[in-house]
Formats: sequence, structure tokens, C-alpha cells
Amino acid sequence: MKAGVQIRTFQINLGEVGDIDPWVESVAVQSGVTERAAFMLRLCIAELAANVLEHSVSRSDSDHIVITIKHLADGIGIEFLDSRAAFDPTSKPPVDSDPSNGGGRGLLLLQAYADELTYTNDGSYNRVKFKIKSG
Repeated sequence: MKAGVQIRTFQINLGEVGDIDPWVESVAVQSGVTERAAFMLRLCIAELAANVLEHSVSRSDSDHIVITIKHLADGIGIEFLDSRAAFDPTSKPPVDSDPSNGGGRGLLLLQAYADELTYTNDGSYNRVKFKIKSG
């Protein structure tokens, strides 16, 4: 895998959030990870971005997402930041989630595919960090 760090900021609107997946795909191709690792990377980031767009509470007109993708010797390290109200995607979805609208299934996929998944909120950002192994 090639060494390096890619960082990009996206505004929280349908157009810019839609630009995330093609960018992540290009970073995955450049990094030389396996097809499986690229799929898991794209799915995890897409789930986080969709949750921010669809469910998060806006704090200002300048809310945004910052994604950092770092190439590691054994995979890819990701830091996903958003400036909206606190939400912990590492917590278990509610038991009464409605399966007809997704009902937390995306978060279950995130939790299944992401290694070393952590969440913090520093007052400015929700910070989700995780790793996708290349093997």
C-alpha cells in the first residue's frame, strides 16, 4: 500500500455528501487496498455521512464533514469529523429500531466492518476513528 494522508472537507448538503463516495473510491484505488477493503471503507464512510445528512441536528450554516484517510502498513486509518450536534455511532442502535427504514442496520455494518472503532466529541466535532484492515 502507498504511504500518505488524504484530507478533504465537505459541506453538509446532498451534493457535497454525494461527492464523498467517488473521492473515497479514488483514494482506495490509489492506496492499492484489496477490493474487499475498499468496499468496507466506502460502506463505513457512506454510512457515517448518510447519518450526518439525514439524522443529525444542525448547529450552524457552516456545518461540515472532514475526512482523513491515512495509509497504514496493514490497512487504512480513517478519521471522520462532523460539526453537528453530538451523536455516538459506536453505541448500540435502540432495540425498537424500525427495520422498514433501516432501523440502525447501517450502524451495525459500521460496527462489524470497522476495527478499533472509537468516538469522541470535543465540543466542536464528533470524531469517529477506525481502521480497515487490508487483508
